[in-house]
Amino acid sequence: MAMTNLLGAWSLSGGKVSGRLDADEKARMVAHAMDASCDLAEYDAGPLWLISARQNFAADERGCFAFEGFIAFGGGAAKSPTAILQQACNTRDGTLQPEGHYSLVQATPRARKLMLLRGLSGGERLYYARIDDIVLFSSSIRPLLAHSRINAGFDRSKINEVLLSGLILSGNATLFEGIEEVAPGHRLLLTDTIGGQQWNWPGLLEPREGDVKSLAKAYRNDLATAVDMAMGGERPVAVALSGGIDSSAIAALAVEAVGAANVTAFTYEFDDPAHPTETPFAVEVCQRLGIRNHHVFKISFADYLAAIPETVWRAEHFIHWPKAFMLPAARHIKAFGHSRFLSGFGIGSHMGYFEDFAKVLPFIPFPRAVLLYWRLARTRNGAWLRHLQRLHPGLEPPHPRLFHLMLAVLQSRGIINNRASFYPPSLTPMIPNGGTPPLEERFAGMDLAAHLRHHAFAQLISCIDVTRWEKVLREIGILRLSPAHFAVALPGSYLPVRPEPSVWSPERQLRPGKLLLREAMRDTLPDAVLFRKKSWADAVVSPPWYRAGLRWIKDTLPKSDGYFGIKDPEFLNALSEWAPMSPQGAVTGLQFWNRIFCETPQSTAPPQWEELRE
Repeated sequence: MAMTNLLGAWSLSGGKVSGRLDADEKARMVAHAMDASCDLAEYDAGPLWLISARQNFAADERGCFAFEGFIAFGGGAAKSPTAILQQACNTRDGTLQPEGHYSLVQATPRARKLMLLRGLSGGERLYYARIDDIVLFSSSIRPLLAHSRINAGFDRSKINEVLLSGLILSGNATLFEGIEEVAPGHRLLLTDTIGGQQWNWPGLLEPREGDVKSLAKAYRNDLATAVDMAMGGERPVAVALSGGIDSSAIAALAVEAVGAANVTAFTYEFDDPAHPTETPFAVEVCQRLGIRNHHVFKISFADYLAAIPETVWRAEHFIHWPKAFMLPAARHIKAFGHSRFLSGFGIGSHMGYFEDFAKVLPFIPFPRAVLLYWRLARTRNGAWLRHLQRLHPGLEPPHPRLFHLMLAVLQSRGIINNRASFYPPSLTPMIPNGGTPPLEERFAGMDLAAHLRHHAFAQLISCIDVTRWEKVLREIGILRLSPAHFAVALPGSYLPVRPEPSVWSPERQLRPGKLLLREAMRDTLPDAVLFRKKSWADAVVSPPWYRAGLRWIKDTLPKSDGYFGIKDPEFLNALSEWAPMSPQGAVTGLQFWNRIFCETPQSTAPPQWEELRE
């Protein structure tokens, strides 16, 4: 059973790790991380102990390097760990900026430096925890929880954040007390201290300037470069094709690179009469591009249901279960002999709204009082306030996914005093109390628009679909690669252009990335694909399947006293008004995750429905 193969420890005092890390503790952590069938490499010298898959490992007298996930460079050929180590040693400060989806460890023990680096998409995780002068790190949270001195208790404040927004929105915390993670696109330097996290890609999240046509042409070239990297030498190239503009563009660029005969498209449908199908659009794209190898397949409710426990177990989080259908979809592609497939996820973000809001905020009188209209706009009676975007897009109340993040940023900058006042009274116990929190070092010195962009990116707020599935699917033996999240293509995929279209232009309603992509692919893709409005409902299961899945999960759980003992219906009703996902789905998912992940940390294989229901 494939698992995560990156685990290590660093001694802040500089002494040999073996003298400070108990052998039994070591063995227990390895048992919770390593795939027994994998060829492993181990480094144990001075202040560093590191164990990794041998194919992702390099070490010599200069240092040690290991990674998990996928790293590539121009031309599409994967760069060897030895070559990457050589590259790091030849740079002035040893910093790396690899393309791909990965978590990475780079050490120079003689200089007493260790760098932990997480890829831009954030799909590969990188956790760390301190015990005395030892820092443990791993690409899975499971081996850290296996250490007897790691507190496996929930951090309730972080669980509250996830219930309210779907994500942790502050700092580097996880759902567990004492365990932190490196933020996407950031690096963490360990010497004799644990340094502050630093953004590893200076200037990358700055909007590009120029006219739309020129920027679209440049974006097409950048995205084509990223597609080339992601394809590597694998032929034929597998592309997940929904028939939306994003996946269709990836398929088109793959065809331009290797020819239609070397591209295989995969389109899944739900075997569910209540769910709409996008297949006709995918068929039209294949006909337009000349792709003859197009596989359309069904995902049954039984497939979906059976994948839920494994999804939660591998993702190590309770939010993932509604999209468990990604597991059988990826396994179908793998069954055709593919070790990777390309995805269009990652094009389009909320970054344009942040820019608009930052521009309009200085003109709002008494923002601490006026912005309270956000709270009313979240209720049914205040729905009319959402039309304020017709006056200026920055006046639109924030999307539910952004609501909590924006309040946290505004309070950290002293623009509002108490974010709890923006919520119903029944939810205020879930909101942090106290004064203005300190501004995190990595956001200090930024203007409001840049702060919002970087904070959203660091907390995975803009493209959840990509960030939640890389680790899960890699563990079952297939890479899901998103070229839009490679550094070369990310600015065009994510950021607004400057100058932006006029305030009331229909183009202003397009998310960043979508505007450039539509212009870039105008002569390549059918108009029916370029100009159709894709519904989010196309990419998730239907409400009947969701409710049925929720019932099945509840059937596996013992009777509960409610969320942390809270049974108050007023609380649950308020949460249902506020939360971007079903509160029952979130709370039940939390209980389910607690049972199959937290209560059985010694498990080395994902549970099955039959086991859970016995």
